Amino acid sequence: MNDVTLAADGGVGPLQPLEPLPFAEAITWAKARGVVLPGPYYNDLQGLARAMSFSIAGLAKLDQLQAVKDSLDAVLETGESFGGWKKRVASGEIPLDLPPHRLENIFRTNVQGAYNRGRYEQQMAAVAAFPWFLYDAVNDSRTRPAHSAMDGKTWDPLRPCSASTPTACRVTCHTG
Repeated sequence: MNDVTLAADGGVGPLQPLEPLPFAEAITWAKARGVVLPGPYYNDLQGLARAMSFSIAGLAKLDQLQAVKDSLDAVLETGESFGGWKKRVASGEIPLDLPPHRLENIFRTNVQGAYNRGRYEQQMAAVAAFPWFLYDAVNDSRTRPAHSAMDGKTWDPLRPCSASTPTACRVTCHTG
């Protein structure tokens, strides 16, 4: 059986390969972040200043941090996978000599954080048309109990935070 897809005119045509689409809001936010050494990042910065900063614990050179940040910004623009990024690290193109679990953490934390911020920007731009947010948990075996408990809850995103407002999900969370 041949793979088919609907064409823009409603007709049927051959399945076209998917190309990564740049996520403009995520890219803009990621590029706006400044590089900060871990000491000030973890000890001095709070709130928005910290959110708008990029750092990696254990790295002490600004040029190394900047190179890693630039590589992650490029990931957002090109849609490169973790596997591709990891190969560039292994080749020395990206100056990181860290164990695989740290590489995965750095990649996922920063890419997912940028996507989350970009999605937030999109949601807030559409709040006049869609004035309520809905928390939709996946509710599979990996869903945390606290997230299952929030499933189906709605809230007004313009109201100041309260106990009923869902909190941000943790890194690698697949609900929200």
